[in-house]
Amino acid sequence: MTTADGCSVLVSERPASFEPPRYVTPTRFEVGVDGASVPLATVPGVFAAGRLDDGTRLLAANATVEDDDRVLDLCCSAGPLGTHAGTVADCSVTLTDDSRVATRAAVCSLRVAGIDARVVTADGVNGVGSERFARMLCNPPTHVGDGVLASLLDGARRVLRPDGVLLAVHHRDLDFRPYLPGYGSVTVRDTGDEHVVVAARP
Repeated sequence: MTTADGCSVLVSERPASFEPPRYVTPTRFEVGVDGASVPLATVPGVFAAGRLDDGTRLLAANATVEDDDRVLDLCCSAGPLGTHAGTVADCSVTLTDDSRVATRAAVCSLRVAGIDARVVTADGVNGVGSERFARMLCNPPTHVGDGVLASLLDGARRVLRPDGVLLAVHHRDLDFRPYLPGYGSVTVRDTGDEHVVVAARP
């Protein structure tokens, strides 16, 4: 500590070896999606903590991921879509979310599933650089407002390969097409009790 003119300067340094305390233990559970068993982990504060919501389940069942695909789980939350993709196919998976809590849970999900994938904490596609993806899976936060949602989905279009597809799920009451003006084609892939899966191509 240094003191001068009545003011003190304190310096605090982290020790070379430090194990941070753990206040929350991830909850592990397993879900069945379209015949595949997917182990997941969640923590309080992530979307649909401790369960697989109906919209994400419908999207996963329609993902049709193939071997060697480069897959992006956009707005991944605890990573159920990316984990499912890595479970059903020998593919390259990247997961991204702007919430550090969510990406930490996604890392835990991938670990319990034994899947090697990249997890990025970033706003939208800002963390994937120049990568291009064959398949993008997204259960977007539709509550964020029209401008944010449109920007998110336009960013998704920019990182899709020319032959790629964005598969997104939304509530049936929401008209999703106004958020996808830059896509060449938008079709309905599947409809559930409360949700719709759309396929959008550049």
